[in-house]
Amino acid sequence: MFNLFKRSKVEDWEKQMLLNIFSDLSSDLSYLKSQIKDGILKSVSFNTKVIPNYVGFRYNPEVIGKYRDENKKSYILKGAKVYDKLSRSYLDVDIYVLAGTVAGYATLVSSNVNLDVSNYKVSDLSCIPFGANDYDRISHLLSKEARKKINPDNVYEVELDGEKYFHVKELPDGDFIGIDLNGKVYKFSHDPYEICEINKALEFVL
Repeated sequence: MFNLFKRSKVEDWEKQMLLNIFSDLSSDLSYLKSQIKDGILKSVSFNTKVIPNYVGFRYNPEVIGKYRDENKKSYILKGAKVYDKLSRSYLDVDIYVLAGTVAGYATLVSSNVNLDVSNYKVSDLSCIPFGANDYDRISHLLSKEARKKINPDNVYEVELDGEKYFHVKELPDGDFIGIDLNGKVYKFSHDPYEICEINKALEFVL
């Protein structure tokens, strides 16, 4: 058994799980498998509480530039199921793709699992867009210049230390720029974990 949330290393079984699932995707999504093979994943983080049992990834700076594309739509890859030896059942595994890169995944039922990543089902895979609704919640806070630099599909809510923020731009190392509902701008760092307010208008930070 392993608890998903007490480590920083990306485990080999996680990479293999992603490779197995991505092997069954159409050719237009082959970049997902390629980036895992290229070693894009550097470590894991568990800062967001908005998505239950979410495991986020930090990136290898030598690889991220090859795949990061802020103009690509963000989506959740749904329909993958992986067998859990503890519950003796197949668990849903949602995979989050942001700006062309694998941002993380979530096991929707439990954080304590023992997944048999060689035993999986992908017959009902679908890409579900996300981000647009959250963008609408903050668009009134954005200047015309900031709107030009933000892809609405890459905006989503995160809850950190009991406060709500909105992710607006991923940085190459897996950190990100975000704002709160008052329009204040922050840089969110994973290692070490920090939330630092930036005293500049958002358009000058993006």
